[in-house]
Amino acid sequence: MQLFLVTLLLAPSISGVLAAEQVPLTTESSSCLSSPNYNRCCPRNKGSGKVVISGSTFEYTCGTWISPSTKHPDRHPTPEACAEACAKEPLCVAGFWKSGACHLTQEPEYKRYPNPNNYLLLVKADDALDDSTSGVTDGRNSAECENEKDTIRSQMASQCDSEKQKLQTSCQDDTRKAEESCKQEKAALEQKTNALEQEKTQCEADKSRELNDARTQCEASKSDTEKQLQQCQSQQDQQDQQNQQNQQNQQNQQNQQNQQNQQNQQGQGQDQQNQGQNQQNQGQNQQNQGQNTPQQSSTEAECSAMSWKGMCGGFGCANRFFVEGVEYERNCGVATLNTRQRTVRTNIYPTPWACLKAECNGITDCMGIGWTNAATYCHVHLHKNYKGKRLSTNRAHHALFKVGWKQPS
Repeated sequence: MQLFLVTLLLAPSISGVLAAEQVPLTTESSSCLSSPNYNRCCPRNKGSGKVVISGSTFEYTCGTWISPSTKHPDRHPTPEACAEACAKEPLCVAGFWKSGACHLTQEPEYKRYPNPNNYLLLVKADDALDDSTSGVTDGRNSAECENEKDTIRSQMASQCDSEKQKLQTSCQDDTRKAEESCKQEKAALEQKTNALEQEKTQCEADKSRELNDARTQCEASKSDTEKQLQQCQSQQDQQDQQNQQNQQNQQNQQNQQNQQNQQNQQGQGQDQQNQGQNQQNQGQNQQNQGQNTPQQSSTEAECSAMSWKGMCGGFGCANRFFVEGVEYERNCGVATLNTRQRTVRTNIYPTPWACLKAECNGITDCMGIGWTNAATYCHVHLHKNYKGKRLSTNRAHHALFKVGWKQPS
């Protein structure tokens, strides 16, 4: 940074001093540089010399170029015009010319490369031409020039130090402000992170509490439901036992009455036997005339009271019976396949009869109902496809089907 500022500020003054020490001269060498013909100064691609152009001293060398230099050259018709362009730029140290293309450089550490293809090197020199070349001086004292240079260098060094101090102070201030801003942002982020962690912890606690409350409520509801189910099952079993006991008592009473009638008939005379035979024949005729109606009424009474477990595990219900004019057949120990099923809880219908009457009796698509030993659901079997139902042996499954049911077309 310091070197650049010194070079930039000193270059015009130094150039002025050097220009004051020297007077441009016209020589044979400078005359050849004014020609656009490369061979004027470089016959057989050889030659060199020193000339003063626009107040600056240049050394030229034939068949040579330098790097680095400007990638895009300026157009100047002669080497002398190329040297004049370099002399006008204080930071220009050298250049080379070829066929009207002028390449200049400000890099003091440039490198030279030989090339015989019409390249002409122009280097700006600090020393003035000797008396044999120029023959004229301006009479200025070189000591005064050096003193002036030292003064300028001292001023530039002081100015560079001042600028450097300002830059360091500004840089320190910027660094301090950046560190403070970073600390503030870090503290804000940490605070936000802590708040998020607290919210997360609270959310997890709320979630856990809600899950525990829901689990406890579910367990309580499940326990109540199981108790109600057990109570219903116990009541149903008691009812089934009572029904079976009543049926057994009725059967015993009927047997006793039959035995008593038989004894009474044996103690009577032949006329009474004939009379009893006539009465028996009349009763048989009446029974034959109204056979269906009494049996149907008795069967309906017996089967309508049968529980889910008693329908295929008790006694008294016929294999076929009527429900309001529709005949059904018992199928115990079979599972029903290939039907559409709609399930209804048995706590709504305490007996198969009640489920048949409400869910199947007046429905065309319904072919019957089914249930399992658990007696939890009434499965209403509905028409599915043209293949119809299929039955599979299963001791835990039972069904009641309509007699003569046909699938809807």
